[in-house]
Amino acid sequence: MKHTLYLLLAVLLMAGCHGSQNATSPTTGGTSPADVVSLPEAVSARAGVELIGEDLSCSGRLRMLRDDVVQLNLVLLGMNVGTLEFTPDTVLLIDRVNKQYVRAPYADIAALSERQMGFREIQALFWGDNMAGRTDSQLSWTYSAFGKVNRHKIPSNHQVRFRTASKEAGFNMSLTEISNERQWATRTEIDETKYKKRDANALFKALLAL
Repeated sequence: MKHTLYLLLAVLLMAGCHGSQNATSPTTGGTSPADVVSLPEAVSARAGVELIGEDLSCSGRLRMLRDDVVQLNLVLLGMNVGTLEFTPDTVLLIDRVNKQYVRAPYADIAALSERQMGFREIQALFWGDNMAGRTDSQLSWTYSAFGKVNRHKIPSNHQVRFRTASKEAGFNMSLTEISNERQWATRTEIDETKYKKRDANALFKALLAL
């Protein structure tokens, strides 16, 4: 369970521990109408992910379409190892190394529904809707640098830490080449004949027990 893909998902599950109390919304305080209009509909960036406490890092791409999808593809040693894709209704995780996947509505995933964790909360973390980030007793998700797309600040350095049952873990994610390019598929296709579908609750329960 030390795979980068699973660690990222575990962090996102932990992020919802106080879901309704810490829910964030787009921050526009002090902006003019012109600034609001200029908010990007789409963001695309090259991503570098480094695990804390592990000699492992990978690259990939983060693509987001506002209020529609957050899509993270990870590459390790030149191989596409997995995809995390969040849409308003569905969570998709593809583990390309072990040829398995999870696709389920948020309401059917106990680890998410019990924490009132949905697309809105996940989107807010990646877009930096709350520029102060998020910190509680279990999770710290902060930003140390920002890029800009159409005058809108986008976090370009995410520093994420959380505590498991046995140790502190987390990752740093750095974004470069940030743009509003949107010539990409907003939904990931998967050949279900070549991948085994996993039970979401069984997998996520194991993640939270890390």
